[in-house]
Amino acid sequence: MEPLACFRVNAEVERLLEAGRGDEALRSLERELSRSENSEDAAGYRFLFSQIIVCQARMGRKDEARRLLEDFAEKLSPSPENALLLSEGYLDHLRDPERAVHHAALALLRVEDTSAYSDEFLARVHSQLARTLLAAGDIHGAHGAWSEAPLPDPRIAMELIEAGFDRNEIKITLEESLFLLSDRSGTSSAESATTVDRIRRLIAWIEAEEMPKQP
Repeated sequence: MEPLACFRVNAEVERLLEAGRGDEALRSLERELSRSENSEDAAGYRFLFSQIIVCQARMGRKDEARRLLEDFAEKLSPSPENALLLSEGYLDHLRDPERAVHHAALALLRVEDTSAYSDEFLARVHSQLARTLLAAGDIHGAHGAWSEAPLPDPRIAMELIEAGFDRNEIKITLEESLFLLSDRSGTSSAESATTVDRIRRLIAWIEAEEMPKQP
């Protein structure tokens, strides 16, 4: 499924949910999911499935959302992408950090078993594991998962700071990541360039916060 098509589906689902027509959105999504079930568009299938989970959760049908996630885990291949989707579903829609940690850890294990994935995707998996560990109350584990990413997400850094983690350690990790990224700047993607800009701004903010306040 093309990005523009995903955007349109997402917008239509949101419109129907806001109008109290969630069942209509579900029927449409389920038809599309059925059509794409045997296609080679795995990303499109995952997107449609995630939208169904969103609908069920937003309509208060948490038990049905959980059942669908469990069916998804049994039915589809144990790929990093599928494990990541499951982790996001359990964390964002069911507020179940234990299951979310489990699937994020599986995603990381599977993605590290191969060199087929980009640094951006690996960073996304690290960030998800950090988010799930934070939600589970393991701030040090969350910092470890975040700091080992090839592109440490500054948004997770802010969540760590807000949770009480040492700002100076966060700053050190961010500075180290900038140094490593500068060595391969010629191959940087637009996504990594955006991350670099966010990292620099966050370092500047931390340094400003460390400066003594004027009386």
